[in-house]
This record gives sequence, C-alpha cells and structure tokens, in this order.
Amino acid sequence: QRTVPDVVALILEHVKNLATSFLGSPVERAVFTVPVEFGPRARRELELAAKKAGIEVAAMIAEPVAAAIGCGIDGVGEATVAVYDFGGGTFDASVVKVGGRQLRVLGAAGDRWLGGDDLDEALARAVANEFFRSSGVDLHGKAEPWQRLLFSCEDAKRWLSTLDEVDVIMPRAATTSKGALTLLVPVTREAFNEACFQVVASSVEVCRQALAEAGLEPGGVDAALVTGGTTRVPAVQAAVRGLFGSEPIEGIHPEHSVVIGAAVPAAARVSSALAPARSGSGVTTSDGTPSAGSSAGARSGRAPRVPRSARARTVRTTPTTARTRRARMRTFDA
Repeated sequence: QRTVPDVVALILEHVKNLATSFLGSPVERAVFTVPVEFGPRARRELELAAKKAGIEVAAMIAEPVAAAIGCGIDGVGEATVAVYDFGGGTFDASVVKVGGRQLRVLGAAGDRWLGGDDLDEALARAVANEFFRSSGVDLHGKAEPWQRLLFSCEDAKRWLSTLDEVDVIMPRAATTSKGALTLLVPVTREAFNEACFQVVASSVEVCRQALAEAGLEPGGVDAALVTGGTTRVPAVQAAVRGLFGSEPIEGIHPEHSVVIGAAVPAAARVSSALAPARSGSGVTTSDGTPSAGSSAGARSGRAPRVPRSARARTVRTTPTTARTRRARMRTFDA
C-alpha cells in the first residue's frame, strides 16, 4: 500500500524526467513552493517524497512570498501587500510585509476545499436546474452526464471572463422514451455571478481572517496581488476591488506568478554557485530562504482578450469525449 509521499514521489519523478528531457541535463535540485499552512510535518513529507524521486530540496518558499517575488513586489520598497491566491482546488489569502530586500508573512488563512472547481459546480447546478425545468430530467446524481456537464461549465466559466453570454450545449444529455435530449442553456455573465456568489463570498471571508491575524483592516493594505487562474473571473476581481478599495495588482499570467517566484531564487542559487562573490544580492523571505530580486522579464503582459461585446457558443462534441472543439467555440456573432 502506497503512502502519500510515495504517490507524490511518482509525480515528482515524472516532472523531473520532463525537466531533464527539456534541459538536456540531469535535474538534481529544486526550489519548492508550499502553502502557507504547510506545517513541519507536511514539509518533512514533501522532503521525503522529493528524496524518493531523487531530488534534493534546495529551498521551500511560501506560495504568497513566491507570488510576490514573481510579480516583482520585492522591488517596490516598503509596503504591506495582500496576496489573494485562488487556484483550481484551493484558496489561500496572506498578508506580506515587504521591507527593503525582505519579505515576511504577517497573517495567513486558507480553505483547502475552496477553488475554481466550486465555480464549475455552482454553474453546473444552475444549468441542471434549468434543464430540469424545461425537460423534467434531473441530471444530479447521474455520474457520466454530470461529469460532462462539469467540463462544459468549466469552459463556459472561462469564456464568460471575456464574453457577456455563452450557450452551454451538451448533446445526448439524457435519453427518454422520445429519444435523446440535447441540453442547451444560455448563460449570461450576470447569471453566472449570481450562481457563484456564495463561493466568491467565502474567499472574501478567508481574506478577512488573514487580515485579522495580521492585525489589519483592509484599508491598512497598500496593494492586493491576485494569483491563480480563478482570479481571471470578473466577479472575483470585483470582490477583491470591493474588499480592498483598489484595483488588484496584475502584470503576469496569474497561473505563472508562483512558478516564476520559485524560478527566480533557483536561478540566483545557480548564479551564486557559479559566482560566489554575488551570493549576497538576494532577498530574504520569512522562512530565511534567500532569493533573487525580480526581473523585468517576469512582468510580461496578459495575452490579448476577445472584446467583451462578442458572443460565443460553448459546444460539446460527443458523450464519449471530455474535450471541446475549440474551433467551433471560436465562431463569434457580432
């Protein structure tokens, strides 16, 4: 029977092999980013998993600190920054103090069961309810069609970040005495926001917990940094603005900031090994982990977006596939 470190080791070994193949040289050391709530036991288990995978842990950096480094916050001088990290399956909020070349976590809170997939679930429930009203067929509890509906709603969620309305379409959603039924439910951004209101509100409550631990009110924060793919959702961005009273900091892809924040100190360690005289030029995190300052290359802009006035159709292919024919989805009506 495999333990958690055993399973994680298999994943790390696969990633290590991918990196080795890409770089053309063996990967033996790595900088890891971990949730703020990772305690000593969790860190030990991660280190054990890395050892099993043949990787030496060069450093472990708290994810909000990594996000701050990746977005270049370590170069702005004295500041108190809230880090709003909304990923696909977890949510973390942290308050980070930036001073000189040091980053320190003042307060943190998180919900391991709150993530972007909860938005998918909320939208799927709303769409299924609408389908039930029109057809009398309840998709709740039907494993295969429900999973396909979740995939469709995930796609719809992404398109609603740039569009005002999409159609969720799922062929053969159900079979009745009259034959196969196709699900077709129009979803506006307003309807999506309403369906997901409680999920977004839960993330705001976690933010307040992090602020309370830091002994601060929202107004005591100089800036809010958003990271994680779910922060692309307009309703999420609006919630951050509403809480902190200002536009959240952007500038790189939300999905990349933590990774870049790990790559920067990793590169600094390589540079230090090659040129020891430069080893004192990094920043120091609250974990005592030396890392390098940010670079302009880590601040690339977001990819171009489709105008919000456009409309798109979210289309599924067949009941046996979980992927979307993007070519069909990219047909817009003015």
